[in-house]
Amino acid sequence: MKLGTLAYVSSLVTVIKNQNSFPLDVTVNGETKHFDDAYIVSATNHPYFGGGVAIDPLATPFDQKLDLVIVHKISGLTFIKLFTELFTNGSHLKDKNVWHTQAATYHLTSYAPEHGQMDGEELGQHNFDIDFTVAQHKFWIPLH
Repeated sequence: MKLGTLAYVSSLVTVIKNQNSFPLDVTVNGETKHFDDAYIVSATNHPYFGGGVAIDPLATPFDQKLDLVIVHKISGLTFIKLFTELFTNGSHLKDKNVWHTQAATYHLTSYAPEHGQMDGEELGQHNFDIDFTVAQHKFWIPLH
């Protein structure tokens, strides 16, 4: 019945309605891009978050890159349009209000206290100054 997705989407809409935009710098490939009105920021190596919401249908854990999606502050019909695209065909990544990049490393700096999550765990509210990087680690699986 996908009630988990429905509950997640319901919570997401409530949070997004109350979320203010915030200033953010992203440094990728030696260049810094400034956002005055970042609204949603998602760093991921797979397409889905929450209850199966495909925030980044291009992301894959097998390409040695991390994907970053930044949505500018939106409202009204633009919100409805992007929300519909998010749940239907993934074309929200092509919208002018959405910035998407793929890289092995990047750095994020927020200049206002914001709420954060990592793997669904709350990080609290504070300024963020985070480096993201892809790394491979060998490990052994014992066969008994």
